[in-house]
Amino acid sequence: MSLRIGRLVLETHRQVIYLHLGPKRNCPACHGEGAIPALTETQPHDIEYDLCPCWRPAGIRIPLAPRTRRNAEVPF
Repeated sequence: MSLRIGRLVLETHRQVIYLHLGPKRNCPACHGEGAIPALTETQPHDIEYDLCPCWRPAGIRIPLAPRTRRNAEVPF
């Protein structure tokens, strides 16, 4: 599930919440999409995309439950 408040995006997963900034809606480079065509020499139908500098997908990770530790011993 995800919730967007302006540029702030809140995503919930099983045991963690992610907070990050989305792309700017009025960015002249990506027009709010978050990706711009990469400058590569590929075929016209194979367009690759790079992240726009206005987007910060790396954000804050908030765990809801502690991670479980696995035993170092092999059970068999």
